Amino acid sequence: MLIYVCSPYGGLQENYEKAVEYCKWVVQEGHVPIASHVMLHGLLADDCPFQRKQGLDAGLALTEIADEVWVFGERITRGMAGEIAHAAKIGIPVISFLGVREWEYAVGSELLVNALLERA
Repeated sequence: MLIYVCSPYGGLQENYEKAVEYCKWVVQEGHVPIASHVMLHGLLADDCPFQRKQGLDAGLALTEIADEVWVFGERITRGMAGEIAHAAKIGIPVISFLGVREWEYAVGSELLVNALLERA
């Protein structure tokens, strides 16, 4: 399966390295990972609004070709919430690898609810 890796980025090297590890894990599980923040790391500047939007748009486009979206990390960022909402809207399954307790809070969070409403 083609798996979109959804995890925090924000232009941080540490988050990029974690995303690479998540992608390696997806491969070990027998799937093909796609992650905009891994593919575009060093090509777009997250602190430039236009380039950040390009990166976010790339993430949304990649969710559309994925069989599933797998969510990783310790928290759901605004960008991740948009990807999750977009996947849900178009019927792509979203699988959480966040801690259960944290995911329960994130699902009903104002950030995720707003992202869902914006995509409706």
